Amino acid sequence: MRYWQVALLSLFFILTDVLAHSRDSLHINNYGIADGLPDSTINAIAQDSLGFMWFGTDDGLVRYDGVKFKKYNAANGLNNRTNKVTQIFVDAKDNLWVTFDCSIYVLFADEQSFTYVHGFADINAINKSVNAIAQLSPNIVTVLTSQGAFLFNTNFNYNNPQFITSPTPLIDLVQINDTQYFIGNNEVYTLPANSNTFVTTDAAVLPDEVNITSALSFNNLLYIGTQTHGLFI
Repeated sequence: MRYWQVALLSLFFILTDVLAHSRDSLHINNYGIADGLPDSTINAIAQDSLGFMWFGTDDGLVRYDGVKFKKYNAANGLNNRTNKVTQIFVDAKDNLWVTFDCSIYVLFADEQSFTYVHGFADINAINKSVNAIAQLSPNIVTVLTSQGAFLFNTNFNYNNPQFITSPTPLIDLVQINDTQYFIGNNEVYTLPANSNTFVTTDAAVLPDEVNITSALSFNNLLYIGTQTHGLFI
């Protein structure tokens, strides 16, 4: 084999190896306060329909455009007693929901400033903490708390949500086929149409001492992760 053929073949294998490693490698950068974040603790992450990344920190909300961070505050409609962001969610209408320790705000898709939609009377009440935000139906967004679920009808007045008390703290919402399941910390519930009462499902056969930490639906199966009791399917 001629020298140039050997060299070409060697170059081919080198490039193939480099490309293979580049596909398998995950490039990670670390960003902190020096880069524009208001705090080093990130509690929530979401991406809106325009591609912007939103981060909720212990000291406020920021938007990232791929180059720089922009903090949102009172000038953008966020007037809070505390700055800690607990959850961020983009709903079916591209509205951005943000919850703080004591309040809920929405950045509507066609607006530049956040709108206050609900607040918690007692800032220190642990039973008012927001654990998740989810899309219950095309026009209903639910905010899940340790006391129950707020139901916001996005076609009507956001300032007057329905609140449904739950027997246990709610941590997530998953869908299997056409049924939505509210995941409590040791129970699984459904909410019948036009009802204001949660119904315990057959998943109640879980041991009483189980503490549910996470849940996921896949291929019409409900996966339930627990603390110290493994996985239930």
